[in-house]
Amino acid sequence: MSQPMEERVHSTYRYLRVIAVLPAVWLLLAMAVVWVVRGEVFDSISDYYGGPLRDVFVGALMASGICLVAYKGESKLEDYALNFAGINAFFVALVPNSFPDLLDEASAAEDAGEPLAVGSADLLQNLGIAVGTFVVVVGIFIVVDSLFFKWTRFSWAEQGRLANVLIGLSWVAEIVLAGVVLFVVVTTLAGDESTWAFTAVHFGAASLLVLNLAFAAASHAFPGRLRTAADAPADPRKIVAAFRFIVIAMTLGIVAACIAIPADVPYAVIAVEVWEIVLFIIFWILATRSEWRRAGAPA
Repeated sequence: MSQPMEERVHSTYRYLRVIAVLPAVWLLLAMAVVWVVRGEVFDSISDYYGGPLRDVFVGALMASGICLVAYKGESKLEDYALNFAGINAFFVALVPNSFPDLLDEASAAEDAGEPLAVGSADLLQNLGIAVGTFVVVVGIFIVVDSLFFKWTRFSWAEQGRLANVLIGLSWVAEIVLAGVVLFVVVTTLAGDESTWAFTAVHFGAASLLVLNLAFAAASHAFPGRLRTAADAPADPRKIVAAFRFIVIAMTLGIVAACIAIPADVPYAVIAVEVWEIVLFIIFWILATRSEWRRAGAPA
């Protein structure tokens, strides 16, 4: 590789590492400003879709999703986890938690004879078009990825048992989610409303997004169990200890969500979401710093 090309590749990598967390920082900052200026705190981040931060919510999730998919993980587990997390970020953005409420509001306005710029039928069709075309684009990307990039076939024998279990669980969950997504596309384009399917896609994608972010962090926290000799070398001991603290904290957040959300604890959803996002941002910054040092780049 020529020196100018090598420098461009190195710079592109560094920019990708830095930019990957900026959309999440933007979203958290915008939410904080809304809280300070307007005194508004919603029950979940996705509730901002129908409020003052719709563009920020959608834009931040999609930008983050692209970066997570584009980044090549240091291990097979991290690569799969980031790819799954990136795709799920799009589904969270495209099928927000507040979408059924928006449909109900549009239907009520139509029943009352109020003029609407976008009716309930249009909302359904718009959702079907957005999600359906995204699925097509993902399919095109997979074909291009397999034809023009180094796309090695996954081998169970190359990974440790725990890594295989985590990757396998993600695959099964993603396949189930994909089935529900296709159901949503077909029904919405036909004009049918399936509230349970909207809820399943959103919460399924959001849950898998958080879990896969935790899996990505765990691949750094427990390299002895989740990496192989062919993967990138482990980080220094102090950094690994920090990663383990982050993974434990992310896990505790997930456990707290499983308890608090069914119990309808106020603001439980947004508290867990912000907790997980902040922890992943910290993980990403530490991992970036560590990798730059290993590569001899200035930190």
